[in-house]
Amino acid sequence: RRAADKIFAVADGVVGYINKYGGNSSYGVYIVLNHQDDVGEVFTLYAHLASVSEDLKVGQRVERGQEIGQMGHSSTLGIPVRRSHLHFEMGMMLNPSFEKWYRKKKMTPNHGRYHGFNFAGFDPRLMLIPLSGREDVRFSYLFTLKNKSPAWQLLVRSKKRPRYFDQYPLLWEDAPYKNQVMLLKVSESGIPLAGRNATAAETELLGNAKTRVNVVDEDVLGRNGLRHVTKSRGTWTLGSNGTRWLEILMHDAR
Repeated sequence: RRAADKIFAVADGVVGYINKYGGNSSYGVYIVLNHQDDVGEVFTLYAHLASVSEDLKVGQRVERGQEIGQMGHSSTLGIPVRRSHLHFEMGMMLNPSFEKWYRKKKMTPNHGRYHGFNFAGFDPRLMLIPLSGREDVRFSYLFTLKNKSPAWQLLVRSKKRPRYFDQYPLLWEDAPYKNQVMLLKVSESGIPLAGRNATAAETELLGNAKTRVNVVDEDVLGRNGLRHVTKSRGTWTLGSNGTRWLEILMHDAR
């Protein structure tokens, strides 16, 4: 029996993407809404749906509380009916040029920039629980990100800065990039919380390497489910997922 629970938009926004074919994504049938925030354009994602509201179209404005779909268990992962649920994300997009990277890799199917590889979400409880019952508090990604502790830091040698900081300029904590080495502060889910020019000492620490995992807070990192960073013999390095994450972030940098 199909789940009957209705799904509603959590905030005013614009429909960015609708995937109506559950068999071409681990998200199944999913909707992405774009929202304007002090930090820039951000998203909410609603996945594993049974269906999308018939009148919903890309580019359409939606209001907080508006019905947008019905809960289900669609996915390429084979989610059983008894485990029907809403997969909900709030977060940022790593790269506005993601589709160029994806096409270069010749992957399919192509969801444009609305592919899960390009999403970096945070625990919605960080924002929604403090807001519960408080109409006087603004819905703010910027406030949430600024008050979140990084799980790890990464030194990157690059002549160019990620376009991520063009999308979210308030997350760059420094003077214009010096085109040498940057330090990225990253959440456990892969959100670049902040970036800045590396200090002379940090640059020396990097040596001739292109990247270096500089600091890891294992308490914040938690179970390390995404394994962007991995630990071997007491040393933290980028794992294969982290290497892909950085490749996406740095693609088409300028």
